Amino acid sequence: MREGYASVSQVAKIFGISVSTVRKWFDGGVLEGFRLPDTGYRRITLASVERLAEALWSASDVQSIDRTPE
Repeated sequence: MREGYASVSQVAKIFGISVSTVRKWFDGGVLEGFRLPDTGYRRITLASVERLAEALWSASDVQSIDRTPE
């Protein structure tokens, strides 16, 4: 693993979510990174993981988070 980057499965473990959710976040621009040219695997910047974690876990009122399915 390159320093400063994480795999999809590593990010899934950090947030306690499925790999498919991390892929959707990456494809939707929620998480930043790149794809490896030889395999197409995603690598996600640790900075974007930290920003998302701060946004999710520093919410003072968890009840205010919209949980309506899209």
